[in-house]
Amino acid sequence: MKIQTLIMITIQASIFMTVFSFGLNSSLDDVLYVVRRPSLLARSLLSMNIIMPLFAAVIITLFDFHPAVKIALVALAVSPVPPLLPQRELKAAGTASYAYGLLFTAALIAIVFVPLAMELLARLFHFADRTSPAVVARLNAEMQKFQQTDEFRALLVKFGMEPWAPNTAAEFAAIVKNDVGRWAGVVKSAGLRVD
Repeated sequence: MKIQTLIMITIQASIFMTVFSFGLNSSLDDVLYVVRRPSLLARSLLSMNIIMPLFAAVIITLFDFHPAVKIALVALAVSPVPPLLPQRELKAAGTASYAYGLLFTAALIAIVFVPLAMELLARLFHFADRTSPAVVARLNAEMQKFQQTDEFRALLVKFGMEPWAPNTAAEFAAIVKNDVGRWAGVVKSAGLRVD
């Protein structure tokens, strides 16, 4: 297994375990807290799903940011509640029930809201649907140069990672295709389904 794959699995497992631990600490009453308070739920969703994306849209309209910064601001504005919210909410003397309930509700709504919001904003601000192969090749070449520097390799070793061999976008696509094929077989043989 390559170190990049291990890092991604570790990050995903960390996020999963964080959310899972919140689930273990919450009750059904916690999860339904905001649902049982429609006014609070409406205000929370309005601020998260309408006001923040509009604010981001205004900011990227008013200022001449690099397109990547514009896309990042919009993506952050429409993203669901981060899994760290409950801890911040508790530190701010909020209630755990509100934090857990909002985390759960926002995650469910995000399944539909985020793709729709990104599509709407992409059309509104004319974000490109795809990055041209020439741009990908140029970015990849720059990243390869950076990854070959002694400073970068030393940093990887310092964090207990091994420097990896450079690869092109096509090689990376092949790795992803291989991983999808391998894990699809595991999912099918285990009989796992998304309900």
